[in-house]
Amino acid sequence: MAYSPAEADTPRPDFAVMVYPAYLFEKDKPDSTLRDGPDGVIPPKGTKPVPAFFAHSADDPYPAEGSMALAKVLKSMGGSAEVHVWAKGGHGWGASERCEAAKKWTDLLGAWMKERGLLAP
Repeated sequence: MAYSPAEADTPRPDFAVMVYPAYLFEKDKPDSTLRDGPDGVIPPKGTKPVPAFFAHSADDPYPAEGSMALAKVLKSMGGSAEVHVWAKGGHGWGASERCEAAKKWTDLLGAWMKERGLLAP
């Protein structure tokens, strides 16, 4: 919803949280390109992207480079993005005790939201 390639005046959420997002690249490989067009992840031209928070593991089968590439695009369009990539964790760790990423990302998200006035201090 936050970055779907709908019309520029389509209502959007106030922010986006992407935890190990999948299917950002066309071929789900780090040397691929970000999905664009009707099924893409790149916001339409003429919109200022909502702020984004990314949490990913470097050893995830869905490459963390996708999170970094989308964050770069959002920033180039006047948006903001914060990206956290942990060395280990794989995919699907959620808010568990399975790995450092799972233990830390919710606290980092809370701090990010407070900095933007999305949560009370």
